[in-house]
Amino acid sequence: MSSMAARFLARIQSNLRLWRAGEIDFATFNEGQREIWEAIHTAGTEVEASVLSSLTGSALCPVVPLQGDDGGQTVQLRSLSPATPEVEARRYRGELRRTQVGSPVLRVSSIDPRHHPVEHRQMAALVYELAADMERRSHQLEAHWSIAPDVEHGQVVVELAGDHEAALADEFIINVMTQHQLI
Repeated sequence: MSSMAARFLARIQSNLRLWRAGEIDFATFNEGQREIWEAIHTAGTEVEASVLSSLTGSALCPVVPLQGDDGGQTVQLRSLSPATPEVEARRYRGELRRTQVGSPVLRVSSIDPRHHPVEHRQMAALVYELAADMERRSHQLEAHWSIAPDVEHGQVVVELAGDHEAALADEFIINVMTQHQLI
């Protein structure tokens, strides 16, 4: 890791410590994070990949061009292989289902059903996190899907623009489940 990446990590950790200690409010924390990440992005993809790799403990692809990104480049997580050891025990699993009209649904449930009532907020946070990730990914694919988080039922519904997209949407959801270790 470069010294620049180490300094960015220290700034991120310091900002987080200040927020957790109650020394700054969430808006100030958010603005600090935004400024740090803008500086990281400006420093280049190698530094960004190093910082992200340290934060996630995952191997990264440092340079991945995106469609419509006016020549800019980004850092993207590599797909995890099934042989990759998990950092902590899995708490949730995902399942690909269909609505009555055939739209794909990513249903999330607790691996231990006894934890469901206790973990309602964690489940809600996970569903919103998955929906946000799916929105970003579908934008990169230039897919015109409607992605709707349904916290009450622990699921994210993907409403397709047409029936011809079903296979792509299924693959999309399986990739999201793999990335979030829900398989």
